[in-house]
Amino acid sequence: MKKNMDYEKFCEYMSYVEKNKYEVLKTNVDWDKLYEKEDSYEDIVFNF
Repeated sequence: MKKNMDYEKFCEYMSYVEKNKYEVLKTNVDWDKLYEKEDSYEDIVFNF
């Protein structure tokens, strides 16, 4: 069951990002620094 909950949360999060992507992009995130750390995409997304 837990996995299903995680999936639902993930979908909810992704729909939030989709609706608010321009707001998200406006925040002052130093994307280059994030990618320099060589984290996976998932690590970057879920560490916010």
